[in-house]
Amino acid sequence: MICPRCRFEFDDDKLYCPNCGAEVHIVPEYNIMDEDIIPDIVSDHRKKSKKTGAEIRNKKSEKHSLPSHFIFIICFFALAMIALITILISSYMNSYKYFYSKGMEMYANKSYSSATSFLIRAVKSNPDSANAVSLLGRARYKSGDRNGAEEDLFKAYKMTDGNDYDALKFLLLIYSSDGDMGSIRKLKTMPHSKKSGALLSSYVTSLPGFSLSEGEYEGNQKLELNTTEPYKIYYTLDGSDPGIHNGHIYDKPIVLKSGSTIVSAVLISDNNHAGPVVRKTYKIYYDKPSDPVVAPESGEYDTSQAITISAGDGIEIYYTLDGSDPDTSSSLYTDPVPMPDGNNVLSCIAYDPVNKMYSNIVRYNYIYNPQ
Repeated sequence: MICPRCRFEFDDDKLYCPNCGAEVHIVPEYNIMDEDIIPDIVSDHRKKSKKTGAEIRNKKSEKHSLPSHFIFIICFFALAMIALITILISSYMNSYKYFYSKGMEMYANKSYSSATSFLIRAVKSNPDSANAVSLLGRARYKSGDRNGAEEDLFKAYKMTDGNDYDALKFLLLIYSSDGDMGSIRKLKTMPHSKKSGALLSSYVTSLPGFSLSEGEYEGNQKLELNTTEPYKIYYTLDGSDPGIHNGHIYDKPIVLKSGSTIVSAVLISDNNHAGPVVRKTYKIYYDKPSDPVVAPESGEYDTSQAITISAGDGIEIYYTLDGSDPDTSSSLYTDPVPMPDGNNVLSCIAYDPVNKMYSNIVRYNYIYNPQ
């Protein structure tokens, strides 16, 4: 045996080293590392290591993998969420809110045809929406559909009890441009807000009054125009439409003179809104003055006579004593004319200086031989 401390060799039956006194254990003399068992141990260890690693991997795999039914549930809910989102999007894309918002967007961008398409669908989705109906009417008006616009705008105005000011403005544009005063008068009788009422009052629907019916009249006539509304009256005498820039403000009676005159009159508010134009035609004619009345009668006289000539009021009388035709350049009769001596012909005529008209010429033959 060899002492493990001092390497002294001694007999195997010793428990202590005779050289250093160290305690020794009985150990086989062969070198265990030189035996064939080592490879087997290593091989077994490797096998155990491989087995342990696989078991560990399997355990990890078992630890992190999910049950198949759990995976199915997750997939089901994912698909359900996708389907729900799709349904919600589809529902919104077919909703009143979407159609109305798109209609407003298109209207703001002046794409009136597109706005009309979206707003028609909005109204179908919600027929009770006065906002959609009103905007649809305005879009149709901008697109040139006046009939459709009037129908929608009137409906919206009625639905809001006269509070839809925008609808009213467009309705008044349509009616006034068409000269449809009856429809404007109808709007005035409907319920309306204070703001709408103020706008309606600026639109004239009444007509100016004429003191004379149209027709024929003898002699000059005075025509008076009148109104019960607080509007100004504009008129023309040539048949043209009266207005602020083409017409006269009525402030005194109009004198109708000889010939044919077309009097056109209209009421205009302070907001420059005009009512309907009224036209009346007047024909003024004049009868020529009556023939002058002369005294005494034609004949022979031997005593002095004073010749008198008479005519109507405002009528002038002109005469000659030589038989020539009288006119305004002849002698003006003012007092009785002494009958001249001899054989003379008195020619006289009546003249209306206002209407510049003559009567027939009247001739009287006087033979005066004084005694």
